[in-house]
Amino acid sequence: MRTMPEIQKLANKKAIDEWNKLALANSSSVTIAHNPALYNFYLNALELKPYYVFLYEKDKPFGLLPLVLSGNNMLSMPHFSHGGIISLSSDDSQLTDEELILGTVHMLETHVKEPGFYKLHIDGLPKDSKPIKHTVEVRQTKPIFESTKADKVLHKIALQQSSEKQFDTFSSNLRRKINKAAKNGIIVKKGTDELVDDFATVYNKNMHQLGSPTLGKRFFKSLCLTEHANTEILIAYHNDKPIGGGFCMWYDGYYENTWFSTLNTYNSLYTSYALHAEMIKSAIDKKMKVYSMGRSTTNSGVRNYKQQWPVEEVPLYFNSTKKSGFKLKDQKWLTGIWRILPTIVVNNIGPVI
Repeated sequence: MRTMPEIQKLANKKAIDEWNKLALANSSSVTIAHNPALYNFYLNALELKPYYVFLYEKDKPFGLLPLVLSGNNMLSMPHFSHGGIISLSSDDSQLTDEELILGTVHMLETHVKEPGFYKLHIDGLPKDSKPIKHTVEVRQTKPIFESTKADKVLHKIALQQSSEKQFDTFSSNLRRKINKAAKNGIIVKKGTDELVDDFATVYNKNMHQLGSPTLGKRFFKSLCLTEHANTEILIAYHNDKPIGGGFCMWYDGYYENTWFSTLNTYNSLYTSYALHAEMIKSAIDKKMKVYSMGRSTTNSGVRNYKQQWPVEEVPLYFNSTKKSGFKLKDQKWLTGIWRILPTIVVNNIGPVI
């Protein structure tokens, strides 16, 4: 019987195969953020330090925990709405999620130098871990740490076996708007990295109008080109002009519209309805079980829009070991300044921020 926690590095390829095997057998808590193929995206494209940890208890796999080190923050997972532990066992651990996560971070800080895939035996992991160096942030559908923000919700649609059956679950008003988009001449095309430019054209302009920095073309291009990241882009065109787009990802049975934008001046054409309908169809064609419309803020117009669809709302908690302090993105006065900056400036500075 182990009395002390142990951690060991694993060979990447074999570890990825094992991660997929374990994760896909426990799909109830799996999301796109748990795809181990993202390891290479974080490491090579974003130059961050990812750590994918197999949690073992009594020599049996107990959970999977992806973490990414960015500056002084250990995150699960950057740029996505999800993260945290995938539970692999019906047996409850003697440790809480908070104790497991903080204990894992302490072991990484103490015994690990290189990013990679690791096997951690949590037997003997102390409930009261020693102080950790990094701020830990976890986005999950339950509260974990004392400092937790609860102003976000996820919107999920249970998928039917065919597009026809799915269409029947929509309200008559929703079906009318989807049909109206087609009558208005909106055409939706599907592709991958060849559509990044058109997606970025819409996404960047919309984010500029909202007063928020953009992730940039390089980010989306690199994600598209990451092997097994499972990405596709859908673009809505009107008279051959891109007026809306969704950047979608999937893993196991979970398909998510991860980034989405439409041009406000064309919203009267029901652009967003055409896009969501086509993304749902694509998810069904891939035999997905869940279509996620992503997250939104409570009491927002975006949330009201999503409630027109047959969604299940799930609370999303932004958990942190550090109480919320000054954050650049929370300074509302900067939004007005960002909106009036020239396009060439925001498109180049945004990805850096």
